[in-house]
Amino acid sequence: MWNSEWNTDTDKNKIFEIEDKLKIWKKGKSQVNVEQLLLEADKMIEKKEYDNAMLYLKTVLEIDESNFVALTGIVELYSEFEMYGEAVKYAKKRYKKYPKNKDTIFSL
Repeated sequence: MWNSEWNTDTDKNKIFEIEDKLKIWKKGKSQVNVEQLLLEADKMIEKKEYDNAMLYLKTVLEIDESNFVALTGIVELYSEFEMYGEAVKYAKKRYKKYPKNKDTIFSL
Protein backbone atom coordinates (compact mmCIF):
# COMPACT_ATOMS: atom_id res chain seq x y z
CA MET A 1 0.00 0.00 0.00
CA TRP A 2 1.30 3.43 -0.88
CA ASN A 3 -0.36 6.84 -0.55
CA SER A 4 -2.47 6.63 -3.67
CA GLU A 5 -3.53 3.02 -3.16
CA TRP A 6 -5.92 3.01 -0.21
CA ASN A 7 -7.59 -0.37 -0.11
CA THR A 8 -10.35 0.25 2.39
CA ASP A 9 -11.54 2.53 5.12
CA THR A 10 -9.81 0.11 7.47
CA ASP A 11 -6.46 1.08 5.93
CA LYS A 12 -7.23 4.75 6.45
CA ASN A 13 -8.25 4.09 10.06
CA LYS A 14 -4.95 2.29 10.72
CA ILE A 15 -3.04 5.31 9.43
CA PHE A 16 -5.07 7.70 11.59
CA GLU A 17 -4.52 5.45 14.62
CA ILE A 18 -0.77 5.47 14.11
CA GLU A 19 -0.73 9.23 13.50
CA ASP A 20 -2.55 9.72 16.81
CA LYS A 21 0.04 7.59 18.62
CA LEU A 22 2.83 9.56 17.00
CA LYS A 23 1.28 12.87 18.07
CA ILE A 24 1.34 11.65 21.66
CA TRP A 25 4.96 10.53 21.30
CA LYS A 26 5.97 13.84 19.73
CA LYS A 27 4.63 15.80 22.71
CA GLY A 28 7.20 14.16 24.96
CA LYS A 29 10.08 13.99 22.48
CA SER A 30 12.71 13.69 25.17
CA GLN A 31 11.03 10.57 26.49
CA VAL A 32 10.49 8.93 23.13
CA ASN A 33 12.48 5.82 22.55
CA VAL A 34 13.87 6.14 19.04
CA GLU A 35 14.77 2.47 19.00
CA GLN A 36 11.14 1.56 19.63
CA LEU A 37 10.01 3.75 16.75
CA LEU A 38 12.56 2.08 14.48
CA LEU A 39 11.33 -1.35 15.58
CA GLU A 40 7.76 -0.31 14.78
CA ALA A 41 8.89 0.88 11.35
CA ASP A 42 10.50 -2.52 10.72
CA LYS A 43 7.28 -4.28 11.74
CA MET A 44 5.31 -2.13 9.32
CA ILE A 45 7.73 -2.94 6.50
CA GLU A 46 7.39 -6.66 7.24
CA LYS A 47 3.62 -6.27 7.03
CA LYS A 48 4.02 -4.30 3.79
CA GLU A 49 2.40 -1.28 5.44
CA TYR A 50 4.81 1.17 3.88
CA ASP A 51 2.87 4.36 4.64
CA ASN A 52 2.93 3.45 8.32
CA ALA A 53 6.64 2.62 8.18
CA MET A 54 7.33 6.00 6.60
CA LEU A 55 5.41 7.75 9.40
CA TYR A 56 7.56 6.05 12.02
CA LEU A 57 10.79 6.78 10.18
CA LYS A 58 9.95 10.45 9.66
CA THR A 59 8.99 10.74 13.32
CA VAL A 60 12.45 9.47 14.23
CA LEU A 61 13.93 12.22 12.05
CA GLU A 62 11.85 14.83 13.87
CA ILE A 63 13.50 13.67 17.08
CA ASP A 64 16.98 13.02 15.65
CA GLU A 65 17.42 14.54 12.20
CA SER A 66 20.69 12.69 11.62
CA ASN A 67 19.52 9.18 12.54
CA PHE A 68 21.33 6.95 10.06
CA VAL A 69 18.86 4.05 10.28
CA ALA A 70 15.83 6.28 9.66
CA LEU A 71 17.50 8.10 6.77
CA THR A 72 18.52 4.79 5.22
CA GLY A 73 15.04 3.34 5.62
CA ILE A 74 13.45 6.35 3.95
CA VAL A 75 15.93 6.25 1.06
CA GLU A 76 15.23 2.53 0.57
CA LEU A 77 11.44 2.92 0.70
CA TYR A 78 11.38 5.79 -1.76
CA SER A 79 13.77 3.92 -4.06
CA GLU A 80 11.66 0.76 -3.88
CA PHE A 81 8.65 2.73 -5.11
CA GLU A 82 10.68 4.50 -7.79
CA MET A 83 10.24 7.86 -6.08
CA TYR A 84 13.82 8.75 -6.91
CA GLY A 85 13.56 12.50 -6.37
CA GLU A 86 12.55 11.96 -2.74
CA ALA A 87 15.12 9.18 -2.35
CA VAL A 88 17.89 11.48 -3.55
CA LYS A 89 16.75 14.26 -1.21
CA TYR A 90 17.13 11.99 1.82
CA ALA A 91 20.29 10.36 0.44
CA LYS A 92 21.87 13.83 0.28
CA LYS A 93 20.83 14.55 3.87
CA ARG A 94 22.43 11.27 4.91
CA TYR A 95 25.58 12.07 2.93
CA LYS A 96 25.93 15.46 4.67
CA LYS A 97 25.83 13.71 8.05
CA TYR A 98 27.81 10.59 7.12
CA PRO A 99 30.12 11.48 4.19
CA LYS A 100 32.58 8.64 4.83
CA ASN A 101 30.05 5.83 5.08
CA LYS A 102 30.31 3.55 2.03
CA ASP A 103 26.54 2.86 1.94
CA THR A 104 25.92 6.59 1.91
CA ILE A 105 28.36 7.21 -0.91
CA PHE A 106 27.09 4.38 -3.13
CA SER A 107 23.44 5.29 -2.74
CA LEU A 108 23.89 8.65 -4.47
